[in-house]
Amino acid sequence: MGTKKFYITTPIYYPNNPPHIGTAYTTVIADIIARYKQSLGYDVFFLTGTDEHGMKIFREAKKRGFNVKEFVDKQAEVFKKAWSKLLISYNRFIRTTDRDHEETVKEILKKMYEKGDIYKGYYEGFYCVDCERYYTPKDLKNGLCPIHLRPVEKLKMESYFFKLSAYRDKLLKLYEENPEFLPERYRNEVISKVKEELRDISISRPKEYLEWGIPLPFDENHVAYVWIDALLNYVSGVGYYVNKEEFSKYWPPDMQLIGKDILWFHTVIWPAVLMSAGLKLPRRVLAHGFITVGGRKVSKSAGAKSLDHYVDKYGADNIRYYLSRKFSPFKDVEFDEEELRNMVNSELANTLGNFVTRAFALYNRYFEVLVSAEKKDLVIEEKLKKAVENVLANVDKFIDELKVKELIEEIMRIVFMLNNYFNEKEPWKLAKNKQYKEFIKVMFNSFETLIFIAALLYPVIPKAMSTLFKHLGYSRSLKITELKDYGKNIDFRKLEKVKPILFAKL
Repeated sequence: MGTKKFYITTPIYYPNNPPHIGTAYTTVIADIIARYKQSLGYDVFFLTGTDEHGMKIFREAKKRGFNVKEFVDKQAEVFKKAWSKLLISYNRFIRTTDRDHEETVKEILKKMYEKGDIYKGYYEGFYCVDCERYYTPKDLKNGLCPIHLRPVEKLKMESYFFKLSAYRDKLLKLYEENPEFLPERYRNEVISKVKEELRDISISRPKEYLEWGIPLPFDENHVAYVWIDALLNYVSGVGYYVNKEEFSKYWPPDMQLIGKDILWFHTVIWPAVLMSAGLKLPRRVLAHGFITVGGRKVSKSAGAKSLDHYVDKYGADNIRYYLSRKFSPFKDVEFDEEELRNMVNSELANTLGNFVTRAFALYNRYFEVLVSAEKKDLVIEEKLKKAVENVLANVDKFIDELKVKELIEEIMRIVFMLNNYFNEKEPWKLAKNKQYKEFIKVMFNSFETLIFIAALLYPVIPKAMSTLFKHLGYSRSLKITELKDYGKNIDFRKLEKVKPILFAKL
């Protein structure tokens, strides 16, 4: 049997402003999931990118005095640099201005048109440029966009429509036969809306209204609506137009991580488009809550600071750790800098970091005793072994259920257990009293457990754990699948004689 594949996506982000802590939230969680899957031996493809067409981008570029293409080129680099600072390990950063994406959109829309699923008409409705979407009067909050709380525009224009209503029964069948596809929390809401309110949707804009987009393959006077364009990035991003072998290897997506505000697009419009195009459907769409500040969704318009501000202030590992420890797919999560500092200081600096410093201090002092230890003295501490093996056995299950927070809590329980073990056994006293056999046992189990902790936490805090692996005598970080049985990984002769400080207190 070959290696199992795992294709994970984030939404693609509007590059009108630099990424903030809200966009980082989704991307960090997706990166952590991708890293865990890779560590477990999966062949992973992780896609993220920028959504560069539409009225929102067009207006922003003109407001700043840029040619639109120059503007999106510049902004895409801002995103790439921000993700690099945050240690995001994507396989491809797709841009909707990439040629292969534009050709993919044309090819898919042509298939849908030839199937009879696209027709010409007129559309009138309330439109939010920030969302790049239409709203019905009952969707609005006091006449304002329900997301941005800003006035909407009333538009009427010629448009091509997708026969979304024709896919009502097929969508309901999908939800029934593949319950994993829909996020459980929103299942009833989506099904109810599909049953009662499924209408055909506008998928184009006339060129006289908006030039900045992908021309329709069957009518050069229209450009593809930004959402139909954006959704198809998941198809183009994995080689649909340029690499059929890669596409067939990874398609369909196994996990599509999104914010709850774009649930309708991804659980209703998206699968219907794929059905129309004759493509396999994603296995799961997972919608999470928002990062909030003061109870309000983080956004540039709400005064959010740039992501660079937080990464420069706290460090990538600490931001990643905090976001993943707070993560919940079921509710909004408040971003609290004081909580971030307390969590990092308590769990990383004072517990894990302090333990590593103490253990290496003893290793340095009693180096000769440890490197001369005989195999019979390397006795396994069963409670540590069982704790490690229990978490290892459940990593994949935690990740598949999107329980990133719970997985990290389980790993940190091992960290606290190890810290308590060290304090209870008092190896410094054992060495001082020349009780070397028991001293060796404690140090052996401490460092052996550290290797497993480093492998388990690497997807979350890769920079610090890469350093720890180096101190533990490894030239690179180990995947979970590369770990040997408990008791067979540590070699006292290969450890570095250092005074490690993995985490500075905030």
